[in-house]
Amino acid sequence: MRIGELAKRTGKSVTAIRYYEKIGLLAEPRRTESGYRDFDTDVIERIRFIVRAKELGFSLKEIRVVLALHDRGIAPCDRVSKMIQKKIERLDNRIAQLQARRTALQEGLFLWQNHGRTDASFCSIISHSTLVQTSESNMDRV
Repeated sequence: MRIGELAKRTGKSVTAIRYYEKIGLLAEPRRTESGYRDFDTDVIERIRFIVRAKELGFSLKEIRVVLALHDRGIAPCDRVSKMIQKKIERLDNRIAQLQARRTALQEGLFLWQNHGRTDASFCSIISHSTLVQTSESNMDRV
């Protein structure tokens, strides 16, 4: 199957498929006599796996590790399980940070709305915020 057909069947762009091939997520397909890529139909399932893993927060590097294990005949689920546990821990930490930020914003707004609307040199709601900054809380600048 040519790359255009593969793109239609997977919902991925031709550019994405070429990129996956370039970075080693897809094996280089055989070529037709005229030089076109000729993919086997089993690559459809592989691309769908890549897409689903990305939706779940796996990086392309992590996906490459999982696929490499699979390609060597090793069941990757033990490794994936450990990756997922780490992802859950990071998500839990991030959720806690976001909840703390939300609480600080609510408190600052409440105090400003109900106890005098004075302004500091910029804005008292922000200037008097009780949120303690951490290196990870600086990642999300909303």
